[in-house]
Amino acid sequence: MAALMLIALAVSIGLGYKTKINIGFFAIAFAYLIGCFGMGLKPSEVIELWPVKIFFIILSVTLFYNFALANGALEKLASHLLYKCRKLTYHLLMHFAGQ
Repeated sequence: MAALMLIALAVSIGLGYKTKINIGFFAIAFAYLIGCFGMGLKPSEVIELWPVKIFFIILSVTLFYNFALANGALEKLASHLLYKCRKLTYHLLMHFAGQ
């Protein structure tokens, strides 16, 4: 079973690299298949093992920043911040350091 899991992980990485799709999608699919068919678990038992709260947080943060990136808000914010700190580079460093 461990060898099958390692092969699934390697295939997930290979597919993600080849298709430029997040490796996690392939890994979740393999986890479901291995859990249901390889380990004999019910689908509900496999889904209960996934950290759904973490998935939701990562998905929501990713979507938030992708919207800001797609409409140009992040680029505009970065250029505005760089312009304001053009003579005082120390302030830019302190902004990112949180001081």
